[in-house]
Amino acid sequence: IVLSSLKWLEAATVAAVFFIVAFAFRSLLAPIAALAVAGVAVLFTLHVGGALAARYHIAVPQEAQPLLVALLLGVVTDYAVFYLSAARAQMEGGADRLTAARWATAQSSPIVAIAGLTAAAGTSALVVAGSPTFRAFGPGMGLAVLIGMIVAVTLMPALLGILGTGIYALKLDGTFGAALPWLAGGLAVVLVLGLGLHVLRMAVSSLRRGILNQHVLVECGAFAGLVGGAIGAA
Repeated sequence: IVLSSLKWLEAATVAAVFFIVAFAFRSLLAPIAALAVAGVAVLFTLHVGGALAARYHIAVPQEAQPLLVALLLGVVTDYAVFYLSAARAQMEGGADRLTAARWATAQSSPIVAIAGLTAAAGTSALVVAGSPTFRAFGPGMGLAVLIGMIVAVTLMPALLGILGTGIYALKLDGTFGAALPWLAGGLAVVLVLGLGLHVLRMAVSSLRRGILNQHVLVECGAFAGLVGGAIGAA
């Protein structure tokens, strides 16, 4: 049941990311650029991870691919926002596209690199977990974060240097721009309480039995995001 809903969950996640980044930068092209970088990271991870798994005869869980996609959508979009914010501040101050891209790269790349290496090390540490399920996900998640970080620090600055202020074009003003937080919030609620309802039920069932598994962790993150978004919008 859960696997049959994963495509819808992924689509809703992409839509939620699009609206959130669009609202943050009041632009339609900024979220497209961020999602494009995340998409490249996903393709690299699936191909490299699949090749390594086949070469070293590593069994990959059935749930690995959708979890890796969701993980990369989150971390790579986060890394892209660092570059977008830094470059926009420079361009608003009158800097040209190349100067802004260089400054954003110098300012954001160390932060993104440290964050990526830390997250990769943390997720890779699951290989020593007591649960066989967590151990199976550890190497793939660590590799995914590492590839996502490398793609972000190379591709995002290149896009900023090529597109310049164009990446902040198609401004969203007026009624539609003001409605973006509500659209993003609505999508988040639908994602967690609608399409992801099966995961929520399994998390509740696990908690009742005193089990802390991936379903519980996912729901903790989902509700933390909902609460944080509500506080930010208030």
